[in-house]
Amino acid sequence: MAATGCGDISTDGANAAAGSGAAASEAAVVSAPLEGRPDITEFCGDKEITVALADGFGGNAWRKIVKRQFEKEAAKCPNITKTIYTNANSDPQKYASDINGLVAQGVDAIITFDDFGPAALPTLRKATKAGVVVVPYIANPGGTPGEDYEVFVAEDTDQVGKEWASWAEKALGGKGTVAMLGGTPGNPLSTAFLDGYKANAAPSITLAQDEPLNTDWTVAGMQQAAAGMMTRYPDTGLILTDFGAGIQSLARAYDAAGQELVPVAATASTNEVGCAWDQLKKDHPGFELLSVEGTTNVSVVALRKAVAAAQGIENTEASMVQIPVFIDTLNGKMPVCDPDLPADADMSADLTPEEMREIFAK
Repeated sequence: MAATGCGDISTDGANAAAGSGAAASEAAVVSAPLEGRPDITEFCGDKEITVALADGFGGNAWRKIVKRQFEKEAAKCPNITKTIYTNANSDPQKYASDINGLVAQGVDAIITFDDFGPAALPTLRKATKAGVVVVPYIANPGGTPGEDYEVFVAEDTDQVGKEWASWAEKALGGKGTVAMLGGTPGNPLSTAFLDGYKANAAPSITLAQDEPLNTDWTVAGMQQAAAGMMTRYPDTGLILTDFGAGIQSLARAYDAAGQELVPVAATASTNEVGCAWDQLKKDHPGFELLSVEGTTNVSVVALRKAVAAAQGIENTEASMVQIPVFIDTLNGKMPVCDPDLPADADMSADLTPEEMREIFAK
């Protein structure tokens, strides 16, 4: 499962974050849309269609933002006459039932975050064989694109690793040791990010371990993993992580050890990080942050692919999505805070501040 979709973090409001200073803005959402991509209106076609978003889990801010972006993008096509949303609440049987139900309703296209991996592949394959266009995004179901489903749309983990490597070299002055804090044991996403880093890392920078240390993508797991990392690799001068939402927990681990937090290259930070930035920087003057973000926007690419296929129109845009650098404190790109939004809100979504607040006012 992708860290961006499944991280465990408080949703009691960003203003509850430790040190609620807003470094970049008191109440602003700065979007990071995917540049150079076509508009969905190029693929709307003429046939009236129904599209659906099937979530394996929909209970956090990231998923709610994706749902709003899905609805907003679909509304640009007047011949998309209906949009449907389903949430399996982490129940694989309900996920299968949801998708089977969508097929029975006659939907033309489904985009889906498959939280259950290859275990759900038979369900996706069945929907595809029934003539429905199925496009999974971010969470890889396995199988064969073009046979089991239309196409898999994913973030470019190699590009993220390249950004990490370049920034790490700069942050460390070309020499030092880095460690990787990943997600659940053996998950392919954390490994892919680390492989992307390895392929681009400077030879003068040492990698503490060959595999990611496991945080389970939870704040408690982050603190525990960081404590173990400091014991095993005391010379670590920079941390890589695909769980940017856990940065405050990482800081707590350093506080407990009486050490200053080192620079962090991440993905998937949150509103909570922005609202805590002033206090984090005050407590840890040497702390700097890079975060590569915009993962909610990957779902919009998936919808374009699905609509184009349902209309029989070719869409040649890349299914591997490069997401931009959203935070780089070494170069003046500061974290963003909106105290009116939940702590786990993804501030890089391509939505206006008003649209973001509408999501969580319900």
